[in-house]
Formats: sequence, C-alpha cells, structure tokens
Amino acid sequence: MKLVYVGIDRQLHLVSDWETGPTTVHLTSPPSFMLRAAPAEGWSWPTWSPDGQWIAAFAVVARDDESGPARVVTTSIDGLRQTEWADLPDAAPLYLQWHPAGTAICVLTQVDSDLRLGLIQADRLGVVKDLAQGVPLFFNWTPDGSRLWVHHGERGKAGGSLLIRDPMGEDEDRLYARTPGSFCAPVFCGGRTFIAVRQSSLEQAVAELAEEAATASDDEDDDQADAGEAALLASLVDEVGEDEEDAGGLLPGVNVDALAELEDAGGDDEDDEDEDDGGVERTGPIVPRRRVASSMLVSCDLLGEDEEEITARPGLIALAAGPDRKAALSWASGGEGAPYHGIDVIDVGAVDGPSVRRLSEAPLLAYTWVPGGAALVVFRVDAPANCMSVVRVDAVSGAEHVLGTFWPTRDLFFWLHFFDQFLDSHPLVSADGAWVTWSGYPAGDGQADLSAPPRVWVRSLVDLAASPIEVGRGTFATFAPAPSASA
Repeated sequence: MKLVYVGIDRQLHLVSDWETGPTTVHLTSPPSFMLRAAPAEGWSWPTWSPDGQWIAAFAVVARDDESGPARVVTTSIDGLRQTEWADLPDAAPLYLQWHPAGTAICVLTQVDSDLRLGLIQADRLGVVKDLAQGVPLFFNWTPDGSRLWVHHGERGKAGGSLLIRDPMGEDEDRLYARTPGSFCAPVFCGGRTFIAVRQSSLEQAVAELAEEAATASDDEDDDQADAGEAALLASLVDEVGEDEEDAGGLLPGVNVDALAELEDAGGDDEDDEDEDDGGVERTGPIVPRRRVASSMLVSCDLLGEDEEEITARPGLIALAAGPDRKAALSWASGGEGAPYHGIDVIDVGAVDGPSVRRLSEAPLLAYTWVPGGAALVVFRVDAPANCMSVVRVDAVSGAEHVLGTFWPTRDLFFWLHFFDQFLDSHPLVSADGAWVTWSGYPAGDGQADLSAPPRVWVRSLVDLAASPIEVGRGTFATFAPAPSASA
C-alpha cells in the first residue's frame, strides 16, 4: 500500500514499505533552478485518482504577508509529470474530489462569503464549470458517476435544497422533493442514497418528547461530559494552530476559517436563529450549544425516487457507507460542541426493509469503516487524558481496542470535523483494511508534546499488539486506492 502526505516543508511525499523502513518519494519540491528564487508553492489536501496513478492537490504560492493565487494540479506518483487543471486566482481553495472515472475533478472554494462548487474536466483543462453555490455546501458523486448530489444552503431559505445534477451529461437537474434536515454529504450504500430530511412539526414534537424522556436522567452527566470535550477541542484548535504556524506546518492558502464555513448543516436562514429547527453550526472554537431538532433518515434511488423512511434522530446526523450493504449512523443531539452519541449499524439489505441495531454507546468525534466490514475505526476525545484516541471497534460485538493517542494537526482536525464529506475522497484507512493513518503530536496521560513538528503515523489494524510507525513529519496523510486498481 501507498499513502501521500503533506510534509512540514509544505510539499507532497509518497510513502510505501513502512514495515521494513519507509520508502519516500518527494513528489513536489520548491523551485531551485532559477537565478532568482521564486516564491515556493505549498501543497494541500492531496487526493488520489481512482486508478491510483495521479494525485490532485491545491498548489498555493506562499508569501510572508498573505497567500497568493492557487492552482489545481495533478502529479504522477513518480513525481515526474504534473498537469495544471485550472487556475483559481480569486478563490480560497477548500476541497477536491475526483469523478469516479477519473475524468473530472470537483473543486470547492470560497469567494467572498459564498462557497462555490465547480467542475474541471480532463478534456477541458483551464475551464471551471459552475455547479452550485451557497452555505453550507456538501456533495457526493453516485458510485457510477452518473449523478452528483449537492446539499446546499440558500440565502433567505431555511433548510436549503438537495439538487441532483448530471454535470458530465445533458440530463435535466432534479430538485429533491423534501427539505433536507440536519446532515452533511449524501451517502450511497447498496444501490441506494441515504440522506436526512426535515420532519413535520408533529413528527418533530413527538421525537423531541421521546428524546427528553429517554435522556432526562442523564442530562446533567451528559452536559458535563460535553462541556469537558468541548473545552478540550477548543484548546486543541488554539494551541495546535499556534504551534503549527511556528513550526511551518500550516499550509499557505488553506483557509481554515473558510473551511469552517462548511457549517450550518441544516442550512437554516440566519433570520430564523431563534427557532430550534435543525441548524447545527460547525465552526471553532467549539462551545456547547442547545439541543437541536430531529431529522428523519431516508433512503431513495440514485435519482431521488422510491423514498423509504428509516428512523428519526435528534440533532446532526452523520453517515458512513460500509461494505456488505451496511451503513453506520450516528447523531449529535447536543448540538455543536457535543460529541456524536454512539453508532448504529443499518442493514440495508434486510428482507423486511432496512434494520437498525445499536453497536456502540460511547461518544465519538468521527468514524470510518474498515474495508471488509469487520470493524470501524473511531476517533474520540479523551478529556481526562488530554488527547484524542484512535479505537478499533468490532462491527459485530462492539469490542474495542485502543490503537493510539495523539493531538491532531489542524488539517486532520478539519477532516475529523467534516469526516462525512471526506470519507470517500481522503481515506484514513488503507484499501486492504490493514492500516490506519493519523497526523499530529504525541499525547496521552494528560500531556501533549508540541515541541517538535507534527508527525505522520501508520498503525496496523491486524496486529493489535503492534505500535504506531512514524513515516514522516507532516500535517495530513491519505491512502491510495486498492493495489489492483493502481498496478
């Protein structure tokens, strides 16, 4: 397996053979052949092409006073070939996602106060086709690449919209019939689309009463736990951010404040802030907020038809597609600053319709399936130990094994914060299910070592007695596709 990481030199590095000693290829490097040194470009948010032969990333000129123009560039895995797909002179780069066939790249940027989604096609380099704009803005390709589902907010409209587009073809746009609820990116599993929609007033009232009755006895403990984790996360953002700037670990042109504006997952109108109608703000520093309204999880076909209601959950719903027609569901009923409340597993292929079973009760920040479906990798904030832990959770029994502890870099923290958008495009678990990666600083037992630059680790998911392996100094890493695809 291979992974690419952003080093503290702001360049891309490809790593393999870490069990016998990491083999590293420097994919990019600052220009040194000119008589007068040109400003070095820093690279960010690398993402692998579906065939594993190319890596797309943002390249941004670094200056002392500000970040310069950004480019979308692909580089071959031997570092010998680079292709500029588009120049982004007036936009802050945020996020990239390949088309499943590798023939196009979606690019998310910020222009003034709006988020904008564009498409760059391999046969039309230099042209960025406008697809959508708004706040928030999340999206995902259907597995066959025939449609792009876009969840975006609209100024002056509560809840936003779900748009089903055919940006590579000529089919008409489709507007999903119901108002989206509190969730981020659409998820595809078992040939179905999974989203959350806003409940009716009666459904919402019943759900809220049930939630209050179920949690009344635990509210005080939950609030204390939420506040503890929120305080730790807030300090994490502040301290790690300052340290990375000192160490040169932050990438120029990666506007983390703009990235945080992928926020109000319910898309609520700013004028409706007194209504508890499903809006969840994702930005920092994180502080506990009131409970938010419920959403109904539904599935439908890839064109938005044949809808089926599955279950209602309070607050922000998070989804992750798994193998064998199973998906993982979690929710944050405490609003922003509260952890997600455990994990449910949805059996999409059940004979009598989708079934839901409880896998874990423990709070968490983010999670991802291990390919093969035997387990999930879960990231949790451990307030007493003053760190974040990486945990393997058995997908059947729920048994847990701690893989490591650390403090994340700012780039990884934002991956964790918006993990439901990043899962398909920037995997932290290898395609063979054998490894997990994370980036940050050693931490645990109440201490975090921020005296040295951040490190990139890989950790075996098979040998649970193994220790994490340091493969380089950097701020973010992501695994290549399956070896069969990149051979």
